[in-house]
Amino acid sequence: MDLLLQLQQDIADKLNSESAFEYLTVIALRQHVIRSERDRRIAHLTAKNGRKGCGLTVRMPAIHGLQPDVAPAQGDILVTIDVVEIPEINFNPGGTRITAEEAARAVRATLHQFAIEGKTILYQDEKAIVPVTGLEKEFPGCLGYRVSLRGRMSEKPSPKCAMPGISAAGLTVTLSSDEEAAIYYTVDGGYPGAGNASAQLYLLPFSVNPGTVVRWAAYRAGVAGSDVGEATVS
Repeated sequence: MDLLLQLQQDIADKLNSESAFEYLTVIALRQHVIRSERDRRIAHLTAKNGRKGCGLTVRMPAIHGLQPDVAPAQGDILVTIDVVEIPEINFNPGGTRITAEEAARAVRATLHQFAIEGKTILYQDEKAIVPVTGLEKEFPGCLGYRVSLRGRMSEKPSPKCAMPGISAAGLTVTLSSDEEAAIYYTVDGGYPGAGNASAQLYLLPFSVNPGTVVRWAAYRAGVAGSDVGEATVS
């Protein structure tokens, strides 16, 4: 399962497994949207024990890339959980009687230093708990907080073709690859790939005029294309 998808569902399941949230509704946004669009107002949903009025939505994680970039791609995972409360329901018979403030602090305490071993560990974000702006306009009578946590992740290096070699005897260009890969080239400055109509599939050595800029790259199924080579033949 993809790390972000797994992380979102793991967080929802972890919160649902903790006694601090036994009176609250906890859902994963992706799962929730797929299940029922009409139930977007999570505070109206009924919790496991039948109480309602305050609930949590684990939103879809985001990745903020690190600069300067390095290989493999690295970034900070940003996880946000919205705590939404309808006080009118929450503090009447059948309500959770747990305020959004209490629930938000409990979420932060539960997930700060939460780890998926070998993949990521979460820490509170600088803006750990902030009000959800505009919530009362979209859902009158609601108030809420957004709890944010960060974790570092590093993608596994993506395999790609090795860049073919080039040699030019006089004005005759030869391209070669140690892999069973298709090599595309251009002599008009265009991108050397099947997506460019002017790119040609390399089959045999070819002749060019002096000063021609040759660009080339290799492709094979199941991996990314190679880096693009570029040389001026003179």
